[in-house]
Amino acid sequence: CSSDLEMEQKHDDNNNTASMLCCDGNAADVSLYPNPTHGVFTMEVKSEKLTVKSDGLQVEIYNVLGEKVYSHYQITKLSNYQIDISNQPSGIYLLRVLSADGTLIGQKKIILSK
Repeated sequence: CSSDLEMEQKHDDNNNTASMLCCDGNAADVSLYPNPTHGVFTMEVKSEKLTVKSDGLQVEIYNVLGEKVYSHYQITKLSNYQIDISNQPSGIYLLRVLSADGTLIGQKKIILSK
């Protein structure tokens, strides 16, 4: 099990969906600092093959229950993007960076400690 988290969705017989965080995935393209954070942190996406198109990137942050607590679309720069989740309770969160078409570019866990 790596130190990174991955969102997994499961469906039961009644077609109910449950989202869970699982240890897995590669987050080599995403850097977060400081981590742990008190709420405000910087995200940097590093990739030689990635270019930001005019429609940009998407960032989503999920809590351990699988609930989306932050999302921002049309990010047009790869470095030093500041994110504020100080309104959330202390805990472990999953940050996912997606291309405009929804392809996962990278993901990282962030620890919020107040």
